[in-house]
Amino acid sequence: MKISFPVRPALKKPKQIERTRLSTIIKITFSLRHLICLTAFAMAGVVGPLRAGQYFQDFSAFPPGATNFADGSQLFSTSLGSVAAVQDSTYHELQLTETGVSSVTSAFLLPDLDPNTPIYAFSVKWNADVSGSFPNAADGFSFNFGQLDSSNLTTGTVESGYPTGLCFSVQTYVGNNPGFYVRTNGVVAATLTNNPAAQWQTNSSTRHFFEVDWFAQTGLTVRLDGQTLFTNVPTTGFVPQAGRPLRRLDRGTAAGQSRRRHWRQSDPGRWQRSLL
Repeated sequence: MKISFPVRPALKKPKQIERTRLSTIIKITFSLRHLICLTAFAMAGVVGPLRAGQYFQDFSAFPPGATNFADGSQLFSTSLGSVAAVQDSTYHELQLTETGVSSVTSAFLLPDLDPNTPIYAFSVKWNADVSGSFPNAADGFSFNFGQLDSSNLTTGTVESGYPTGLCFSVQTYVGNNPGFYVRTNGVVAATLTNNPAAQWQTNSSTRHFFEVDWFAQTGLTVRLDGQTLFTNVPTTGFVPQAGRPLRRLDRGTAAGQSRRRHWRQSDPGRWQRSLL
């Protein structure tokens, strides 16, 4: 499975980690046209003004093979520099996993945009290329928001997120309940199942636009290509705290033939994070 992003769904998907399976891996790539834009809102005071930290990246300034973007972000991977790196001299997309390369897990971690300030809302947008020999491609990817600095970002079933924080998960493997999920501290809060072959097509080059918005009082809303997947899903149990970075995680498993390269997408997208 190939996953690429233009930073992006990054979108922290980031939100993916890998296990060995007899299936095609999905490739996810972030591209120049698919930037990642994150805005996080922090409450400056009960009556004080709102503050918003922002992150934007489209990788257009970096050559193929680049893994360091000098903006506070960090790229982690079990195949750093070869699979997980900027790809394509024209589109400059950040690739996290690649079709045909098995057992690769990668994570793109954004910097803390509002140090020492609790985050009560955020908005993140990214474009991604999700391509593989569906229905057998695996495993998926996830976008995560939480205090995960001490976590090993490339270990475990990261396509399903982490046991701490908020997570929007995209599971693509037919043997692992494929579909879209919202999780809070590892507990499923909402589910929308799908048929991977119908949802993503087979070896498609189509880029998809992801939008994830969260407000502590109303919950989490997710849209894909302008269509609403989840609306105001309650995130009970998640308590806003300072120092909650966003992560985009991807995982692909087993060798396959389909080929693709966009971080998880090629149109410009960007990650934004805002504080209320």
